[in-house]
Amino acid sequence: VLGVPQWKRIIMYYAVRLFGRGMYGR
Repeated sequence: VLGVPQWKRIIMYYAVRLFGRGMYGR
């Protein structure tokens, strides 16, 4: 994504993984 700092992309990446694991992990 252009115009987005790499750290922010990393945070969103892990956030998606954590939320995905929480919802699909049940």
